[in-house]
Amino acid sequence: MNKNERLIQQMIYINAKKQFNLSDLIETFEISRSTALRDIASLEELGVPLYSEKGSHGGYRVLSNSLLPPIYFNTNELHSIFFSLQLLKGLVKTPFQYDYQEIKSKLLATLPDKQKEQMTEAEQWIQWVGVDQQQEVPLIVELFASIIARQVIEVDYHRYQQDIRVIQPLRLSIWDGHWYCLSWDLNKQAFRNFRCDYIQKLHITEKQAIDWTAEQIHTLATEQFNVQRPLTFKVKVNAIGIEHFHKKSYSNMSLQQVHPENDLESIEHYIVGTFGESEISFLVEYFLGFGQHIEILSPPLLRTSYQQYVQNILAQYE
Repeated sequence: MNKNERLIQQMIYINAKKQFNLSDLIETFEISRSTALRDIASLEELGVPLYSEKGSHGGYRVLSNSLLPPIYFNTNELHSIFFSLQLLKGLVKTPFQYDYQEIKSKLLATLPDKQKEQMTEAEQWIQWVGVDQQQEVPLIVELFASIIARQVIEVDYHRYQQDIRVIQPLRLSIWDGHWYCLSWDLNKQAFRNFRCDYIQKLHITEKQAIDWTAEQIHTLATEQFNVQRPLTFKVKVNAIGIEHFHKKSYSNMSLQQVHPENDLESIEHYIVGTFGESEISFLVEYFLGFGQHIEILSPPLLRTSYQQYVQNILAQYE
């Protein structure tokens, strides 16, 4: 770590710690006493508001109600930031009310001309390509605000028909170009995933929200979805199928490696998971995307449904 990078890390460190001794810097950054003293002098020259305290309990303290100078990024860090921002390009709208171009312009405006040119040029050579957001989500900002504020809301949900739901929104995620909101449905007393673009109206209620932690939400939702998926499936997959699985898979499935009986040198791969009967059509269409690189082994219900689906497709070309 060079001196400039070390000073930036020290700014972050002392801003979080507020009070520290010289030995703290020596141990944390693995530097000598003389280097630590020079670093403190450099930090003060940069405007870090420090003052020293003498005595057995002395050391250094950051002045209260003071802001540290801006954090400076090196070229590699800036490349990482601008590459990450490209993820926003494919989103029609985000929960944060800012789009890619607006954030990019603000960041570029803070850079020296040379770095500005480097970032603009680098964008031509490194790009993230994924599934763009498919639909406008007019209430994504309001949903995010309700999650942060832990509010219970009433939504007008239009999927196949109009439906009024009273929910506590818990988590936003984007999948295959669509925003989803994991929520607690107060009427059904169960977790549900709602497509955000189907939410047409929203208003805040006076109902009491449940103060779950993120870990509790994950555990409880997983337990519920596992109960709703009592059936298991097993699908043999080859090397090309494994690549397809890594590109697109779901939380209810995993890849399993097995040594064939009496053959420890060979490895066979299987996609295994759980599902409910209502998910048969979804699974059939998912596995159809693997083409000839899979073989559905069990259960018979999934296997026969897959065969029938393929036969229906072939019948269209007879």
